Amino acid sequence: MEDPTQPEGSEHGFGRGPGRAADAAADAGGSDGLEPDLIEAAGGAVWRRRSRFTLGERDREVESHRQPVPVVDVDDIEVLLVHRPRYGDWTLPKGKLEPGESLHAAARREVREETGLDVELGPALAAVTYTDHRGRPKCVSYWAMQPVAGDRLPPFRPTDEIDEIRWLPLDEARRRLTYETDRRVVDALRWVVPRS
Repeated sequence: MEDPTQPEGSEHGFGRGPGRAADAAADAGGSDGLEPDLIEAAGGAVWRRRSRFTLGERDREVESHRQPVPVVDVDDIEVLLVHRPRYGDWTLPKGKLEPGESLHAAARREVREETGLDVELGPALAAVTYTDHRGRPKCVSYWAMQPVAGDRLPPFRPTDEIDEIRWLPLDEARRRLTYETDRRVVDALRWVVPRS
């Protein structure tokens, strides 16, 4: 589905992680000045593990030491999607940088504003570029993120901008997401989530 915030036929680009300009902007604390008309935005693929417990092989052998052992793989990952009623779409949390704000700070702030979650930034996932509905170039840099609160997540409070959030397994999230570029960010997440 086309992004309603962009003109029909707008060009989308997809890169592996925020590029040098984005890295320089993040390090310098804001816009890098290379493209003065470029709208910079940042966001994240917020993920968590669904807990599954099983008895470890050793515990099966020694009956007196039965302890649940967490078994987690990439199929046990859930990613957080947001619903924007204005556009009727499901997407990842993101938004524009405020003046003087770094990409990292903007990514954390936007996730907090849209979902109520404080997050830790993980690895860079992608930088998505496109032309917005006003014909301006826009670049959204995404990071893998995890909630700081762990399993003690605060209750979600709907707003006019975001009226619903959903934690979904990666494959289900791919199907639910409205835009292909968001699906690619989720695909990138699959490769950076630590295995255990």
